[in-house]
Amino acid sequence: MAFAYIREANIWYQDRGPRGEATVLHHGHTASEENLQPLGSKLEKQHRLISMESRGVGRSQHTREGYSLNSHADDVVNLMDYLKINSFNYIGHSMGGGLGLQLAINYPKRVKRLILLAPIPSSGYKADKDFARKRDIFRLNKNIPLLKKLLRKRNTFWHRKKDSWFFQRAKVICSCSHGHYFGMAKEMAQFNVSKDLKNIVIPTLFVCGKNDPLLKKNMADKFAIPPSKMVILENAGHDIAVEQPDKLSKIISNFIQ
Repeated sequence: MAFAYIREANIWYQDRGPRGEATVLHHGHTASEENLQPLGSKLEKQHRLISMESRGVGRSQHTREGYSLNSHADDVVNLMDYLKINSFNYIGHSMGGGLGLQLAINYPKRVKRLILLAPIPSSGYKADKDFARKRDIFRLNKNIPLLKKLLRKRNTFWHRKKDSWFFQRAKVICSCSHGHYFGMAKEMAQFNVSKDLKNIVIPTLFVCGKNDPLLKKNMADKFAIPPSKMVILENAGHDIAVEQPDKLSKIISNFIQ
């Protein structure tokens, strides 16, 4: 693991696995690289995997500015420049999936293949008001036990996740910067690239859980991108990287090989 000074921020990243074609793995809102480890630990056995944490979360620097998907896209590309990587595959979960769409739109010549894991819709995403209100209160008070309980209650397949996973999620929610927590929530609510999807020419794969509330909107986005495919995983919700890491890693490997 290491840090790269990117656009006035120390960005945490980890470059592991065999040398060769690079694949970037990016987390969602109020999450971190650790939340995707069940998937990352399998992908790194076959692929050069570069995990990173966005500014304001996890081990990356908590900056005062730079909290937008356009800015995050610039961070990803600048990290690739730092590592002297011209083109790369990109895997993004949830908010990271929305970031993937932004990358494909802003930097079409840099992204070789796009893998979107339960991405936020191209028309934006806003969390349930009751859930968001309780999460705000628990975060303010840094009440990790109640945050864990809230996250577990909201999770369709909570029994497939270890208690340590919920602890880590709650910990990141409490520790992430104000800019990431509130700024990216506002950014996702205002996000709208629906009209740009038809211009995406990068081979794109959607992988979604059958029980994910975002599935219908993900399906609509899939049909709006000409060179795209979709795989729907049974017995999975929004956190497919944790709920079905074995199946998911095989699907991704087949797509990028």
